Amino acid sequence: MNLSTTKYLILALLPLLITNYCGKSPSDPPVVQTGSLMITALIDTQPVDSMEIFLDDNYLGIHQNPCVLSGLVIGKHQVALSKDDPMDPLVDFNCNPQLVDLTTDDTTLIELSLTKLAPDFTLENLNHEERKLHDYQGKVVFLVFFSYT
Repeated sequence: MNLSTTKYLILALLPLLITNYCGKSPSDPPVVQTGSLMITALIDTQPVDSMEIFLDDNYLGIHQNPCVLSGLVIGKHQVALSKDDPMDPLVDFNCNPQLVDLTTDDTTLIELSLTKLAPDFTLENLNHEERKLHDYQGKVVFLVFFSYT
């Protein structure tokens, strides 16, 4: 057997040797484990008909309640919900984002309560800087209104 035939045999058998002795071939994509998340939304202990869903700060659109999101990568995810008040277009119902840990292929269940938020507004502070209420979302805000006379 000459040298060029030996090189040809090695190159032809190399992928087979790598696959059999080193695990999966390099072209195989890594296996991603996925799971499902079932979300139920309540306002004052009553289920809502639909909700807007945010997963890891990505807007997923309007979904019926309850909603099952499948094919989610196993791991930690941040879930937030929103719903417009049909009686008052200026009022939204929201929940604080909740961290959910998908750990298995089973469906993980979460129940989130939506609360009415104050409408957003902008005021000027004592340093003449504009502040929006929305900038303090998720924090306790204490407002004091007074006037100079």
